[in-house]
Amino acid sequence: MLARLPGSDTVLARMGVGLGGLMSLRSTVSSRSPGSDLAVSAIASVAAVTVTTIALLIVDSLAAVDHLVIAYLLPATLIAVYYGSTFAFLTSFASGLSAAYFLFPPKFSLYIAHPMHVAELGFFMLLALTASKAVAAVTHDVRLKRPSSDSSSRAKADFPTAA
Repeated sequence: MLARLPGSDTVLARMGVGLGGLMSLRSTVSSRSPGSDLAVSAIASVAAVTVTTIALLIVDSLAAVDHLVIAYLLPATLIAVYYGSTFAFLTSFASGLSAAYFLFPPKFSLYIAHPMHVAELGFFMLLALTASKAVAAVTHDVRLKRPSSDSSSRAKADFPTAA
């Protein structure tokens, strides 16, 4: 048992403790208005791509490493886990544009000189979109939820059993 302190009901309710553990973090986050969720998701997507781009520019300036574009899978996957496939798609698209502009020669231009780099970027985009859709489907798809124990026991009661 937890001891109740004055003013702790609000904190415990936010943590889900006072509600029998039935309240999850997602349910507390989803109580915000839809407009703020869109803004937070968009800001998180842009921030993830920006941080990844800065890290990759630092790595690219220190060492001559090929195929840095694969590192852009991390922000797309994280956004897919936390915000769903729509923002993961936008993050993948922004990652592709950032890779074309900052990583592929000629740098600081969206023009890609070598056909192999165009193919690499195309395969990266295909992989990023597929991976983000798969991750979002696993983490956000409400149709894949298991039925509750009440509905499964009710379904069992509807079917006659052999005696």
